[in-house]
Amino acid sequence: MVNYIAFLSKTVSSGVIRGIALLALFICPNSWAAQEAIVVSDKAIIYSTQQMQAPIGYVSRGKKVTVGEVPRNNNRVYPIVVSGKIAYIKARDISFELDQNQGFTATRFYELTKETYNTHYSLGFVNYSSQSQSKASDVDESFNWYGYQLKGETYFKSGWGANLFTTGMWATKGEEQYRSIELGFGVSYMLFELRKLKLNFFMQALGIPFANYARGTKFRVNGGGYGGGLGMSATYDVQTRWGVEGSFGIYHTRLMGFDTPENFESPEPKFSGARTVLSAYYRF
Repeated sequence: MVNYIAFLSKTVSSGVIRGIALLALFICPNSWAAQEAIVVSDKAIIYSTQQMQAPIGYVSRGKKVTVGEVPRNNNRVYPIVVSGKIAYIKARDISFELDQNQGFTATRFYELTKETYNTHYSLGFVNYSSQSQSKASDVDESFNWYGYQLKGETYFKSGWGANLFTTGMWATKGEEQYRSIELGFGVSYMLFELRKLKLNFFMQALGIPFANYARGTKFRVNGGGYGGGLGMSATYDVQTRWGVEGSFGIYHTRLMGFDTPENFESPEPKFSGARTVLSAYYRF
């Protein structure tokens, strides 16, 4: 009987010791070679599996977390203790560069590791407030153009960018009516960049393969032209891929080649003025 009690006591003690060891292994960070890190993404998602399935929560940017030293799933995740259980956090969402200037380190690491989208496509509304000069009239006249613009733009690491676009516009004053389709190419240079905001200087060259001029119901003729402009644009990322863009520039355009009837002189107008574009874009 005494031997049985001794054996039972020994077995219980051994079980308790194993339980304490296992508890220490999963709960005490030091027992699984832990290290401190700082969250560098806006919302670091915590997953219940190494395969990054079943999200169970997130940690905000700038928070300190304790993770295991050995990454899992081909170095894509690190183990982390959440409510006494092992969970996982993406490796790219954290930084181990902890120093006295943690805020700067985290921001720098975030900028280096975040996903970047260097190309965007935009659709926008155009207003071209211009003064015109033409052969048909010696008086400068104001013409207010309205239209749309489709644009694709790519940015390079050097800060330079290139864009292709098409613009359709129309203007009416009295009996005179103009319509045009522009095809353009431009270059831009980024003056400064914040986390969501970019400010660029741009220059654009315009080819006008189609222009239309009408005088009331008397006639309607087609022509072409060219032009160019320069100005400033600003983009703001509302979300990771979506955003809004506004631009302001000074443009000069010339229309020509209108084969008007014999009793009417071809205007061949020149337009100069300020053009604003308000757009929504999607990044790739």
